[in-house]
Amino acid sequence: MPFNFPRFTLSKAMVSGFNKAYYLRIRDGGQTRIKPLEEFFFPLDKIHNWNRLYGKSGFHQFQCVLPDDRLPELRAMVEMIAESGLASPLAVLKRLGTDAAGMMSFPMQGYTLAVDFRESDKARKLIKKLNAATLEAGGRIYFAKDSLATEAEAKAMYPNWAIWAEEVNKADPEHKFETDLTRRLGLRSI
Repeated sequence: MPFNFPRFTLSKAMVSGFNKAYYLRIRDGGQTRIKPLEEFFFPLDKIHNWNRLYGKSGFHQFQCVLPDDRLPELRAMVEMIAESGLASPLAVLKRLGTDAAGMMSFPMQGYTLAVDFRESDKARKLIKKLNAATLEAGGRIYFAKDSLATEAEAKAMYPNWAIWAEEVNKADPEHKFETDLTRRLGLRSI
């Protein structure tokens, strides 16, 4: 992307048209292609400065994971996104396997949903609702993509945070390796 795209690029009409064209590119009988793993798993790596698609203001990515038995809540979240009128050029739904072993690991058995939104007040308000719905459904958000969660939400979604904080504070008592994320979410304060 040689420049920041104008706001209309990600309008509902433009994204809808792109999605329709993308869908129609596959013949009715389907299509099979063998791709190298890097190309399959990292398609955006081929587009230098892809983030400029969102314009100067940038974007937020919301990503959550909900347990297997909370599919109705996940569907309600997808409907909330659709009804918001915010066009998203990127949405990914994946199935995750068993829970990760780390105290602060994101994965849990269930489904993860990731959606990009151009930065705006409306996007921040929607993400706030999505964070609340994630918490209510017993899920969690992905910290690596978060900039809007509250301390209370983060601590409720990651119930082992205090045990983790104790261990980290023992290893780094002077907080030399503390990050903006852990400060914002109070994850090292016990």
